[in-house]
Amino acid sequence: MARKAKAKFEKLHVLTWMITPAIMCGIYLFAAVIVEMNKIQLPFFSKEYFAIITTACPGIAPCIPGAFIGLGYGILAGAILGGLFAFLHNAVRKLFK
Repeated sequence: MARKAKAKFEKLHVLTWMITPAIMCGIYLFAAVIVEMNKIQLPFFSKEYFAIITTACPGIAPCIPGAFIGLGYGILAGAILGGLFAFLHNAVRKLFK
């Protein structure tokens, strides 16, 4: 019985791994735009870092609509990367099972 319980937890739930990073990345990019918009000085965030974000995600600008565009990019990127991670993890676990 213990073996069945362990096997249940070896596989990652792909949808959960899509939703969690999607929320985290979306909030992060939303907050990054708000920080840049209000010119808040943070030790781990700079104008150069925001410039990199804007080149990777066109449409993000230091304004309210730009914050929601960043939220959308974050949700999309987090969902894709989280789902890909869980899918690859499950595939590799299946190979070495």
